[in-house]
Amino acid sequence: MISEQEMMDYLNGKMETVKRKDFLNQVNASEKTKKEFQELKAIKAGITFNSIISKVESELKESGFFEENQAKVVPMDFRKVTSIAAAALILIFAGLYTYSGVNYSNDALAENGLSSLYENLSETSLNAKGGNGELPAIEESARPLNPIISSVLNAFTAKDYELVLKQIQLGRASDQLLEVDRMHLDWMEIQVLLLLNRPEEDVRLIIEEIAKNKQHYYNAQARELLNKYTSLWRKFVL
Repeated sequence: MISEQEMMDYLNGKMETVKRKDFLNQVNASEKTKKEFQELKAIKAGITFNSIISKVESELKESGFFEENQAKVVPMDFRKVTSIAAAALILIFAGLYTYSGVNYSNDALAENGLSSLYENLSETSLNAKGGNGELPAIEESARPLNPIISSVLNAFTAKDYELVLKQIQLGRASDQLLEVDRMHLDWMEIQVLLLLNRPEEDVRLIIEEIAKNKQHYYNAQARELLNKYTSLWRKFVL
């Protein structure tokens, strides 16, 4: 049984890497738990929006918008009308920015990408054999994570993103990696570049490369990410 505190630790990035993998497995194993997790995630995202609404409501009260005499058909002060209109616009744009930030910001995209990574690492913690450009075949016997992959995950947990990039570069130079692990590194690179807010053009080109490679382990995730990364919603991300 997953507690609400564990869910909040995951959403706030306080959960350790190893525990995050187990956590996601437990969440996805139960439709009820999965629904509760999504609801809590939505509530967390809505806190910012609600605070903005409260601020706008306070401004409207100060302007006299909610006073009883406002219900009568009487001339209104131009400044008061302007204030109310501005407050309404703030409310609309607050909703747009909140929705965009929760679903399309670099941090949100990276969070989703890392969730996919942890899920796939659980699957490929089994022996994986690949070759000739084919997706890796999974054997039944378990294998531990490659030390290179583990070191990158540890750097992610420590939020040392520059170290993550260095570890990825070192990992690619190794001849001890399975092809599927190299694909994990490709996906990790995208997530860390998002978290580092690297130039959009550079990040997009890397995403496109995987999205075009139908043999890549993360092809489907890359195509989904590319759609979000090039979405007009990102125009509203602060």
